[in-house]
Amino acid sequence: MKKYVSTISEVLESIELSNNEVVLQGELRTHNAFYHHDIFYAELFDGRTTIRIAFDSKEVEIPDEDCFIEAEGEVLIYANGASLTLWVAQWDIIGDSQFQDDIAYSYQILEKSRKKRSKRSLPKKIRKVLVIGPKADSAHAIQDFLNALERHPAGTSVEIAMRRVRMRGPDAAFDIAEEINRLKRRKDMNLYCIVSGGGDKYELEQVFSDPVLIEAVCLNKLPCLVGVGHSKDDFPLNEAASWYADTPSAAGAMLGELIQKRSKRCYIVTATCGASSPEVRFFYHIRDKYLAKTFFGRLVIRGYYLVSPSLARVIDRYPPLKKLSYFLLVHPLYKVLRKVL
Repeated sequence: MKKYVSTISEVLESIELSNNEVVLQGELRTHNAFYHHDIFYAELFDGRTTIRIAFDSKEVEIPDEDCFIEAEGEVLIYANGASLTLWVAQWDIIGDSQFQDDIAYSYQILEKSRKKRSKRSLPKKIRKVLVIGPKADSAHAIQDFLNALERHPAGTSVEIAMRRVRMRGPDAAFDIAEEINRLKRRKDMNLYCIVSGGGDKYELEQVFSDPVLIEAVCLNKLPCLVGVGHSKDDFPLNEAASWYADTPSAAGAMLGELIQKRSKRCYIVTATCGASSPEVRFFYHIRDKYLAKTFFGRLVIRGYYLVSPSLARVIDRYPPLKKLSYFLLVHPLYKVLRKVL
């Protein structure tokens, strides 16, 4: 029986390795390991690729915590090549998990920067936001974020700039940190967001617990909103950020709420139609795209905000006035402006 010394990716690409021995090095993952018919199944991760590995639990003592190992055994193919399993004949521990050390160091950075992070403040107005997200192969996270933001009444009142970088792999944290560090040279951004979809917990942890990324977020003066992973995932990056959400969609909705808190509302239209109505979204668009860019338009906005809050409170208190306001004011103006613009 021939022995191959190989990486996991090479094993996955070389189906002919079936019934041959290989020697692999990587991290033994125990977070989702399980027993089946007295066989212990876990994962081996070499920094890029994962493969299932199996031990006869009666013959070997399995560690409780993740560690780096060198495993030797047969690679068997199941279900016509649909899955591979390394059946381990012998193995040695070659070191502790690097992620444990990285996470511990990241939390040290968080502790040292606590006072600095507490001094961050949300700008008076949020006009431009940088979104750092994954490249095209997993860009659904960015789309989920943008869809949730656009559904919010205030979502159209901000300019979004995009930076697509790697969100997986050993160097992804460096790529994200580099984009964050570039923000120090930009004065036009009010806030930045980091969004990424779910996936394997360890692949996410490798990136979003990396001390390089945590330090970049902690040292940057701009407020940061994070929406990475699944609803149950928790990373040091979440604590480093000013706000964090469970998913990219939740982050988009949260950004919409932050924008609305920092922007003046369309009081009369909101009281008449509701905060999530298409009319509110349209008038936000008119205000930000047309009126706010001219001197006369800004005078109109200023006058509106002097008068509208008190009128909106009256309309909101008496339901019949909502119908009157809708049919005599809001709806006709909405129809006319839609045709003109």
